[in-house]
Amino acid sequence: MKASGSLWDRIGAPLVSPVVEAFDKSGLDRGDFRWEFLVPWLEEGDELTRVEEVIVGATFIVAALALQIVVDPDSFSPSSRSSRLKVMRNKTRQ
Repeated sequence: MKASGSLWDRIGAPLVSPVVEAFDKSGLDRGDFRWEFLVPWLEEGDELTRVEEVIVGATFIVAALALQIVVDPDSFSPSSRSSRLKVMRNKTRQ
């Protein structure tokens, strides 16, 4: 038996759509995000393809994490992570 539809239709949409709907209903999405912020060289009226959006979005996330590591290296150290976990566990036990 062969599955019909794209991988997104079979796996992605059922998982992501409820989250997107809940986010929309919450009123948090004001529509302020613009891809032009991340790709200022794009001509007005042109749109990014899905692949370009993934590449630009992933690059933005990696750059943000790298900047966080440079600015606050302790936030990613294993010792600080384990100490934060211990504090969280102690708070939940109280």
